[in-house]
Amino acid sequence: MYDPRHPATVLDQLPRELFPHTTTADLIAHLRMGGGKSLGLSLCEILTHGSEHFRVPDWLSLPGTYAWHQPIPATTQWLSSREGQLKVRSSTRREDWLTGQSGEQHSRTVKDLTRALHHASEVSGGQHPVVLQDFVEGIGIVVDLAYSQILGQPIARVSTGREWKRDCGEQIFTSATRDHEGRHEIIDPISGTYLLDRTTGHLFEGSCLRLPLQEIVGELWERVNAFGITFGVQCEIVVHPDAPEIWWLVQIRPSPDRVRSHGINLEPLPGAMITTPAVSRAFDHRGLATCTTPESYTWLFNASTGGITDTIEREGWEFRPSNILIWHKDPIPDFDSWMLEMAFTVGVKVQITRRVIVISTTHSGINARVLMPEQSDVTSLGGIIAVPDGLHDQLVHELQGQDKVIHAISDGLVGQVALL
Repeated sequence: MYDPRHPATVLDQLPRELFPHTTTADLIAHLRMGGGKSLGLSLCEILTHGSEHFRVPDWLSLPGTYAWHQPIPATTQWLSSREGQLKVRSSTRREDWLTGQSGEQHSRTVKDLTRALHHASEVSGGQHPVVLQDFVEGIGIVVDLAYSQILGQPIARVSTGREWKRDCGEQIFTSATRDHEGRHEIIDPISGTYLLDRTTGHLFEGSCLRLPLQEIVGELWERVNAFGITFGVQCEIVVHPDAPEIWWLVQIRPSPDRVRSHGINLEPLPGAMITTPAVSRAFDHRGLATCTTPESYTWLFNASTGGITDTIEREGWEFRPSNILIWHKDPIPDFDSWMLEMAFTVGVKVQITRRVIVISTTHSGINARVLMPEQSDVTSLGGIIAVPDGLHDQLVHELQGQDKVIHAISDGLVGQVALL
């Protein structure tokens, strides 16, 4: 298990082939100058060297002390050689490698390259390093390579973005770092076998089905293991549907907090009726489960938009749910983050939905929206698990007319539900 608490422990866990420096001072100096994104991209270049498929977009690291209004010739020369758009990425000194958080810092796409340094200065805030990286177009894929306690083996949990078109015909690509509506799979990284049924979001339309996920996972697994990496990693990859043989590795980091088990020791549930990759975090809850009714559904919507006190006064009653709530009908898409948060506020520990509304690969949000501070507990403390349509219907049927005790667990990558 990767330990990010101190530079010395981080240094001990980095294979010498990937990070040849030998002292903590070397690592601190590297992070001070380039930050965590720079370290990750340096490792990407080493990991992908000699691959026929994997590539790393050209990038440039700039320190937080950079003189933004007086750029050095090397920077202007690099910028002048760019074609197309750039990604300006935050690269704080603690990002990815000295903290378990991911996706909390600023990143933006720049179309006007003459404004690239202006945007970099804003992202830096005049103090943090930044990374300029060639923008590559395609579907964003997040691959978590880690050990699953529930499945009892190393796995690849893969989440993809989507391709879709606006009404005007403009082609849009999304990434699983923000968009949960794509394809979520569990793959055996050694055999390439799909281990669980696919789970998707409500807007899934099949655009990502052509992506060579098994091949990507297989080569990534071999390369990570060849360099002696013994901790879980999360990789961000971009693949264009028209060039499925080219896999752009745009970042690698240790497994973020949201996909770790955090000391929870789990065993597979005997007789589990549901096993799914669509989980929000690690959890282990056993308790009475109940389904939403039309009345409780309306109450949660009203409370999430108008407040608990006003809803109690208006409705004349207070919703007091069990520890585990099964959404008979999923929360309203435009209000789902608020409805999920409200259910957590009134005491629900685990929420079971039909479609994927949140998954632990997405960065700090629900339904592509960044959560407000008062909403963050729903993903950091509460558990959310999505199940395929048929199994969801079966679960709802089991609870028709009566509440039952359910055991719901997740190791951060895979979740299970069993009726007791």
